[in-house]
Amino acid sequence: MQLSLLPPTGLNTIVLNKASRADMDGDAIGGTVHFRTPSAFDYSDQLHGGVTASGRLETRARTYGDQGLGGGIAGELSNRFGTDHRFGVYVSGYYEGRAYTNSEIRGAPSAHDDGSWGYLNASNSKGTSYPGLDPQRNAALTGFDSGVSSGTTRRFGGNGSLDWHGDDGARLYLRGSYAKALTTQDSMLSQFNGGNKAWIQSPNTDRYVLTVPSLSVRNYFETNPETAVLATAALGGETQVGEWKSAPELFYSEGHNNRPNHIEASARINQSDKYNNGSRIPLGGQSIGYSDNYPVALMNQAIFNAFDNSADVLPARRAGQLTEQFSGQRKWGGRLDISRDFSEQGGLLQSITFGVKAQTSNRNVTSRDWTNDFVANYVGKSVTWGSLGLTNGKYAQTYPGLYSWSLPRFNKSALFDLFYKYQFAQEADGSSFNSFDT
Repeated sequence: MQLSLLPPTGLNTIVLNKASRADMDGDAIGGTVHFRTPSAFDYSDQLHGGVTASGRLETRARTYGDQGLGGGIAGELSNRFGTDHRFGVYVSGYYEGRAYTNSEIRGAPSAHDDGSWGYLNASNSKGTSYPGLDPQRNAALTGFDSGVSSGTTRRFGGNGSLDWHGDDGARLYLRGSYAKALTTQDSMLSQFNGGNKAWIQSPNTDRYVLTVPSLSVRNYFETNPETAVLATAALGGETQVGEWKSAPELFYSEGHNNRPNHIEASARINQSDKYNNGSRIPLGGQSIGYSDNYPVALMNQAIFNAFDNSADVLPARRAGQLTEQFSGQRKWGGRLDISRDFSEQGGLLQSITFGVKAQTSNRNVTSRDWTNDFVANYVGKSVTWGSLGLTNGKYAQTYPGLYSWSLPRFNKSALFDLFYKYQFAQEADGSSFNSFDT
């Protein structure tokens, strides 16, 4: 269950069981968390209602020049009616929205995916960690990614219950809930790629020191959309037959966690294809320093200028990569719990509880990916994000207060247009490229 699907209202109690008991379902791996929704009989007043409203302001978004506004509203209403107020109805609903813009720094993907790390002190020109040194403390970062992650979150839903309480302890109920969360996330990153490494012997020693002869300036854009849905329904009751209590229930639940239309694109100074033969920018020496535990790019003016004008300088790489992932599960069934209370008899035996449950579930998972070829191969010449119309202005600073070069504001809709235009198109020289991967 996605935590974003938990409602801000419409929860009565949350019961945490660290271990399963004999009277609980036996299909839990460890502990269980039981979210109990209220009914009209949980309130002392016959008529109960409430409304809450909220607002929010994202200060980091304001720093980037975005609005960063959000807020929400929630309400609930319950009423007991009929003879002796034996019928009760409860309904609740909520809506929340948020617009955010945050700074992002990441070193692990750059080190893992692009090789932007090495041992600072080595025993040879291949970069083997110098003996006697802790390899973890000897490891040094040679590149990192930094940029802006922006998007929106919207979530809405509600729950309801219809209950009847008889004078003999009998109960009937019909309960249901629905929750949906919609998230968009667009990440625009500058990539200070120090994957080109060398180790130079220190004079008059057997130690080799890490250096970065040249550096690749790159931009990377990706989306991370998510749609999560959870719906539940239950029809049941409770009745007393002699000394025994029985509680039958029919239930149904359905959940979806989809990541539709994840798309990504990149541009790099050393792009190589049929129409580009780029090269890295010379650097030499160390590429990363630190200030207040943040990595700082040790760059020259040529590297700074390439970052600062990246939309019009860096050759575009592929004409987009699109990934679609869908996951959904449905579960339905019934259960019958039977119990008897012996506590009034004063013996060691306090109660007997047993039951039976039958359920059926199914799950469908789909994952598909399409990767287009290099965009220059379709167009027939070297192109940049700017010349393709993939940018809408700039962020004044990549990371305000830390990294001062500007960063393009990416045009996501233009990237989708570009992707679909060339998804099954022939290239400029008449050759074809199969963009369907899985």
